[in-house]
Amino acid sequence: IRHVTRIGLVTGLVAEARLIGRGADTADGTPPLVACAGPGRGRAGAEQALDRGAEALVSFGLAGGLDPRCRAGTLVCPETVLAAGTRHATDGLWRGRLVAEARGTGLEIAEGVLLGRDDPVSGREDKQRLARETGALAVDMESHQVAGIAAERGVPFLALRAIADTADRAVPAAALAGLGVDGTLHALAVVLALCRSPGQIPATFALARDTRAAMAALGRAAGLRSLFLGLL
Repeated sequence: IRHVTRIGLVTGLVAEARLIGRGADTADGTPPLVACAGPGRGRAGAEQALDRGAEALVSFGLAGGLDPRCRAGTLVCPETVLAAGTRHATDGLWRGRLVAEARGTGLEIAEGVLLGRDDPVSGREDKQRLARETGALAVDMESHQVAGIAAERGVPFLALRAIADTADRAVPAAALAGLGVDGTLHALAVVLALCRSPGQIPATFALARDTRAAMAALGRAAGLRSLFLGLL
């Protein structure tokens, strides 16, 4: 087993990064190493983490559901990250320990394939098509980039994502309006978008509810010892 003491967690959103507490049980007693470069900028975040001393990488955050069996708040810890025909395997031993610990604490967690895309997948029809074509459980915009950097640098890699928008839910444009390039969320931008298009209010509120469930699951997952100690 490779001895790793510095785990770098890469997020796309500031809110995801804030879930990782400074008191997490890291191997060397130092605060967790977290890098947030913004949505769809997993490569930059991974490079930041490695430059700061990370010896292994985790893509941590939210995901969109593709498999209808995955509910809001379901964690996905994939065996494989797929993007543009390239498959990146996650570290099997590390994943096994994390999944076992998560299930032991009552968290709902699935393994399988995670799809990586550089652009948001927001429509139900697009989700259904991608599920048929790839067999993936979920999709996100950072994991495939983090996986690519990990492969280039020869460091262990893991992804841990939580389903926010399920396979049967379209993401309203108003919700995306508040997403800043640096990973911050701007509530006023969402409110203004809803004022211009009030028909999106029910879908936006439903998405907010499911996102809270996903963030709660991620917050619990951030307390799992195997997330930080799985390679010792």
